[in-house]
Amino acid sequence: MDLIAAGTPLARIPMNKLGRAYIVTGPASTGSVFISKVIAQACGLTHKAKCGNLGYTLGLKPYGCAGKNTLLLHISQPYRSKYLYCDLKGFRSALEGYDLKFVLTTRDRTIIDESKVARFPWAQEANKHNYEKSKEILRDIIRNEKYFIWSYETMIYLDSVYFDLLYEFLEISPPLYPDNIKDGNKKYITEI
Repeated sequence: MDLIAAGTPLARIPMNKLGRAYIVTGPASTGSVFISKVIAQACGLTHKAKCGNLGYTLGLKPYGCAGKNTLLLHISQPYRSKYLYCDLKGFRSALEGYDLKFVLTTRDRTIIDESKVARFPWAQEANKHNYEKSKEILRDIIRNEKYFIWSYETMIYLDSVYFDLLYEFLEISPPLYPDNIKDGNKKYITEI
């Protein structure tokens, strides 16, 4: 089974002409949805709820949508439930034949935990396990695949320069600079 916990494994995603796949993954609440949307726009892909025949899937319809010579897949760790993960073996199996490039999303751990507790009723009990398991998955990807670490805090700090580095890694041109960036960490930080 390609998944670390019980659930439906990722289905094999059909090959397209060029076989390029960008996988955005990281712990839940790291800004992975935001950066997935930005990458999709920069690639000229649009998002619709069920994905249709487009080259982009957000959240989890991990069964994927191939098209426009590019596949963009976003999967938070965990996804769908508090103990459902996709590891490197699962990604490789589902995307066999694709040229894989991973965008690994990170954020301050305290803020990840606070954000998840505010959004998910199960988060308090699962945060430690989620943190360790997602770290294990990201480490395996770093050791074995092409990757770019997308840090939420670095995005806020460096802005367009950091986006340039991402687009260079993904070989996307021309770059797209979102104008709606705001510091989502502020609401979790109290003044001392």
